[in-house]
Amino acid sequence: MFQIDSKGTLRPMGVEGTAYHSDGNEYCSASSTNSMNGAGCTYKALTDNTFFKNMPK
Repeated sequence: MFQIDSKGTLRPMGVEGTAYHSDGNEYCSASSTNSMNGAGCTYKALTDNTFFKNMPK
């Protein structure tokens, strides 16, 4: 998911300042039980080269 901020910039969800950013990985973690888990993974998927290799199987 992406979010358009107040300045009109398209930002990947999970980056600081977006609705699903969490310092504790509440929205992007294999162990999170939050109902919105996964919603904040866009930023990690775009910046972490191992993100898709480390997804739960």
